[in-house]
Amino acid sequence: MSGHTPGPWVVESGKPLMVVAEKGGFAVLLSEPGKKITPADKANARLIAAAPDLSAAIVDLVSFC
Repeated sequence: MSGHTPGPWVVESGKPLMVVAEKGGFAVLLSEPGKKITPADKANARLIAAAPDLSAAIVDLVSFC
């Protein structure tokens, strides 16, 4: 698969909230500076960080079927 930053991606809590690719440290997601971080923002960041693993699982599932 191509066209995306390879995982794993991790959430870095702080201000701003970031999802970062472990290899290379590229920011995949950056919250709006100055915005109050809510529990929903943190949950969404964790879901976004899981995207490479979820994509790989779907590819494996489709190839299995």
